[in-house]
Amino acid sequence: MKLIQLQANNLRNLANVSLELDPGLNLFCGLNGSGKTSLLESVYYLGTGRSFRGTQIDPIIQRGAAGCLVTGTVIAAGDQVVRLGVQRDEAGRRLIRIDGETCRHASDLARYLPSLLLGPSTVELLTGSPGLRRNFLNWGVFHVKPQFSELWREGTRILRQRNALLRDGGSVQELEVWTRSLAEVGDQIHEARSAYFELFLPVFLDTYRFLMQLEGVKCTYRRGWDQEKSLADVFNDQLASDRQRRFTQSGYQRADLRLTIEGSPVAQICSRGELKLLSWAMVLAQGIVLSQKQDSNAIFLVDDLAAELDGRHQDAIAQLLVQQGGQVLVTGTDSNRLKGLWGKVSSKLFHVEQGEIREQELSE
Repeated sequence: MKLIQLQANNLRNLANVSLELDPGLNLFCGLNGSGKTSLLESVYYLGTGRSFRGTQIDPIIQRGAAGCLVTGTVIAAGDQVVRLGVQRDEAGRRLIRIDGETCRHASDLARYLPSLLLGPSTVELLTGSPGLRRNFLNWGVFHVKPQFSELWREGTRILRQRNALLRDGGSVQELEVWTRSLAEVGDQIHEARSAYFELFLPVFLDTYRFLMQLEGVKCTYRRGWDQEKSLADVFNDQLASDRQRRFTQSGYQRADLRLTIEGSPVAQICSRGELKLLSWAMVLAQGIVLSQKQDSNAIFLVDDLAAELDGRHQDAIAQLLVQQGGQVLVTGTDSNRLKGLWGKVSSKLFHVEQGEIREQELSE
């Protein structure tokens, strides 16, 4: 997948930006606060229907504007040309269009523009809540098994219904029906995740070992319930406790990816720089798995590569990004360093200043 044209209107400090992008590497240089991260955010927004900087609506819309709009042209599998658009207004209403047709689900965007972020917030994969890691895992499953989105929506619907019965004191008969359905869909979600994890794990281990010298890192997938019991048996054992607590305590919604060293979470024993490299290795591995298993590549959005990383590690990450063969958008404040890392393989360099973006020659 390649994003060849991007238009962003009233998204943060990007009032009216129109770019023709290279299908390979694109460099964006400017001072902090100039709009570089907003540019990456607009691409991420086009591919996911949401921001990577939070869930509030107002900040993403430029002050004084009634809404924001991002559109783009993508070259998809088989050289299919697809037009994407995402619009949001002050009330939070979102409109998604693909080739002029209105779509209900943001996952429809992701099929055409799988977007992966490498930035300062990526480390939250290791320092943040299990929900972030579940989302990470689900992204990978969806992109190698697109029908997973329907399975996920069905599981979410059933889980909400069971929790509503637990909360409101539903009848035993109703609860049995929804519990049985939840066990069935939970098993299917686990099987899909487990199959993806088997693809992801060896690629992640190779990637992190290429980036850093850190011994003893283990990555494990935990499904969200007792490994020795079926989900149906767990629900049966916990029924009284679930009724008392008024929610479903175990299941696919409690799954997690855990990175440990000698049994301790890496977040507790690794430095900030080590955690950044490990989390970036996770995302890089996810993109590599996608390229191996599907006839497509993710678009990598790389925000401030130089932050907290020395030159050797920057070079290693740049090498991996070039090797994976997909489209990459990279930001930085030092144009000489950007060109030194990427200039030989990049054909487009952009200067960003106060929300305006212009293309310039790499020799400038």
